[in-house]
Amino acid sequence: MILAILLVWALLQFLVTGLVMPRGLDRATVMAGAASPVLALPALLIVLWLGAALGTLLSGRTKPADAILVTSFGLALWAAFGGTMSTWLTEHNVTQGPPTGAPYWPLLLDYIVLLLGMTGVAISGVLVARRGPLTKELRLHRIMPELPMGCAALAITVIVAGVCMWVLMGPAVGDTHRGQVYFATLVGFFAGAMAAQHVVGVRHPVWYWLAPFVAGLIGVIVAGLQPGLMIPDTYAQVNSIPAWWLVRPLPIEMVSVGLLAVVWSHAADSDSVQ
Repeated sequence: MILAILLVWALLQFLVTGLVMPRGLDRATVMAGAASPVLALPALLIVLWLGAALGTLLSGRTKPADAILVTSFGLALWAAFGGTMSTWLTEHNVTQGPPTGAPYWPLLLDYIVLLLGMTGVAISGVLVARRGPLTKELRLHRIMPELPMGCAALAITVIVAGVCMWVLMGPAVGDTHRGQVYFATLVGFFAGAMAAQHVVGVRHPVWYWLAPFVAGLIGVIVAGLQPGLMIPDTYAQVNSIPAWWLVRPLPIEMVSVGLLAVVWSHAADSDSVQ
């Protein structure tokens, strides 16, 4: 498993960073903000799918959740060597002034690409590991009958995760620290998925895998519409402070760490009922 995670990180570092997206601690890991998004976005998709396939072969794991786990860990490790959301805001707001929604809207593209990427990760992991019927592995026939309760599980996961992140992210005007962002996101989605599984009882993992994307999209849309949402009046001319806690993680941080949390939560809950 460790070798598979390192393989995914190496592919991201040497193919994406090395070829189409040079970066560092002074540049946030945002694909839409790359010098050439036209190259960076498909490059990320290709590397994620390739990493999932090779990682599956290397680790010997056969479940879609395992492919997502390996890839998410590699993504989180890769993102840790770039800037934070505060860095992203500083890159866009070259002069001080009131917060605007302009830096947030491009992040929607990252969430869409990451959703496509992680969907492909789950599929490629199954195809490589089993070479069998995809529908059986992902149990897609169980999604529609679970639609009402599945949406409830998704909503509970997002709400509980959001509340936990609100408490753990620290003061609205505090610095954005990656360790704190990772910790708050991990705890939030782990608690949210556990709560949803115990309250609603829906077992299909897709409802929980969607939670980081939904939370992230809500965070970006609200921030784009209300960029000064949680910023006190005394900081009204500071445009490098994230609008609110759900937008403190960059899309790649929200998705990678959030997916790690819900996958671990689902595995822990499955073990507890056996």
